[in-house]
Amino acid sequence: MSSNLMLSKKAKRVSREELATVPVPDSTRTWCPVGHNVILDLVVDRLADAGYSEITKMDLGLTGDGARFFGVLDMAAPICNGDSGGVSLSIGVRNALDKAFSASMCGGQRVFVCDNLMMTGTVMALKKHTHNILEVFEEKLCEAVSQLNSFISFERIRVAWMMEQELTDAQVHDLVVKTADSKVIPWSYVPR
Repeated sequence: MSSNLMLSKKAKRVSREELATVPVPDSTRTWCPVGHNVILDLVVDRLADAGYSEITKMDLGLTGDGARFFGVLDMAAPICNGDSGGVSLSIGVRNALDKAFSASMCGGQRVFVCDNLMMTGTVMALKKHTHNILEVFEEKLCEAVSQLNSFISFERIRVAWMMEQELTDAQVHDLVVKTADSKVIPWSYVPR
């Protein structure tokens, strides 16, 4: 499993170096924007401090005007290994230079970040762009990252338990039909 970054036609994928070239607007009395590269570096640094230093995939995007940044990182922090290729830790990051949303980080077994402003994960850290954004966001990041160890421990137990479960053909049939009835999957997937 991995992270997923969804970008519309109004956004483009960029490199980490390109984030540093986006101009940061001047601060006001109540609003202090921080560069996208600064937010990403802060997240990566706090993860590294906690022992999550190896990034296996980094997918970054910017809206056309560069005001909004979205990114996902897959970490080499296995939650479990198995026939399916294993489950690892994923991180989502976003930042806005147009007051649209807070600097944000999410983490979990699988994260989803979209330029329509959807962001999902199990562990979250957010901070509005106020005068003390870097200090407070860093504190919130440290707190969220510290929760990742217990999250991974719990997920290892949960995923291992699920992998050990055996289902009869009738149970599988019942689960698939209920899943399609609930519109979790389309009926066209059922024959597969």
